[in-house]
Amino acid sequence: MLRSFKYRLFPNPTQAAGLTDMLGSFCDLYNACLQQRIEAYQRRGKSLDYIDQATELKAVRLADERLASYSYSAEQQVVRRLDKAFKAFFGRVRRGKGGFPRFRAKSMFDSADFRVGDGLTIRKSRKITVVGIPGGFVRSHARS
Repeated sequence: MLRSFKYRLFPNPTQAAGLTDMLGSFCDLYNACLQQRIEAYQRRGKSLDYIDQATELKAVRLADERLASYSYSAEQQVVRRLDKAFKAFFGRVRRGKGGFPRFRAKSMFDSADFRVGDGLTIRKSRKITVVGIPGGFVRSHARS
């Protein structure tokens, strides 16, 4: 059985600014990956998938110091999110509908996926820490 939990975080102003920066960086990564897929298809007629883009993620992290300070697995989840959008798009195309994946605005990119032990830690004090964000968060627990 798989178990997942959703937590609502209550950041202080410094943490809120850090989270905003992190989500902005993740949004930029999503849009860059989308642009890369579009250009690869237009120039070479090649469709990229998650594996193609995930293998380049380490090089992207070396080139972009903002991304290097955040969790690698959370960034992989951003690339997976885009891959999921493309799979849904191709499923809709097979059913005769459209809806190509769109570029995202930073204001609409308001969540990130983390794994415990890889970018996220739950302390015994019941606080949550996230790689790249200073301090621990007070949390409200909602099981799903």
